[in-house]
Amino acid sequence: MEEEFILGLVGETTSEPTVDLTGFEAFSMGVSRRHALIKSTGKKYVLIDLNSSNGTWLNGQRLAPTRPYELPSGAVIQLGHLKLVVSYLRPPAVKQAR
Repeated sequence: MEEEFILGLVGETTSEPTVDLTGFEAFSMGVSRRHALIKSTGKKYVLIDLNSSNGTWLNGQRLAPTRPYELPSGAVIQLGHLKLVVSYLRPPAVKQAR
């Protein structure tokens, strides 16, 4: 299971985003190459705007760049003008110390 992944666009010079939104007309909707990050904190998921050009919203609230916001299942993420619905069955598992 990935602990974090980037939402954005894969361009000619980079292949970095884990979730490439190019096929959803994301470029014309204002999605940046490295737009936002979804990260597991061990008990929950958080969404972080990566200083995107056109902003990130969570359930209609604009996010401050680089600050983590709790990401519940059923939430609506907006990257520029592209809206996505987040759905997952349970929060991430807590890793056991070895």
